[in-house]
Amino acid sequence: MSTQETIDYNALDNTFAGQLIQAGFIAALVAAPGVTHRPALARTLLAAANVGAVALFNAFDEDPRNDLTAVIDAEQDELESVTMSWGVLAALGAGAAAACAAAAKTVDAVTAGLKKAGVGKPYALAGCAAGAAYVVAKQLRT
Repeated sequence: MSTQETIDYNALDNTFAGQLIQAGFIAALVAAPGVTHRPALARTLLAAANVGAVALFNAFDEDPRNDLTAVIDAEQDELESVTMSWGVLAALGAGAAAACAAAAKTVDAVTAGLKKAGVGKPYALAGCAAGAAYVVAKQLRT
């Protein structure tokens, strides 16, 4: 039986402050259609800012166990590991794009129901709920 510790690949998740930063990004992503006439652009810029924040936090993370490239390099020769790394990143990017599209459709459906129920700012309410749910889930996990 293995008691191997789970490796967290996102240093932003390691602290409560980091979790609040992530919750802010989630809330802003969900609330974007209620704030701008170009929600796709806003969400793209927010996602890029989130990726930048994760990269910045990971730049200061010194745990070698969570360096995906180093893990792959240890198991394969360098040419294969670079190909594998880019393949993994491309697959993750495609999966993230599909998940974001599905989430946007779900948010639109939920906010349409909230608007029908008389909620004045349904996207803001949904954003706050999504951000809070993220924080609660992260706190329950730890």
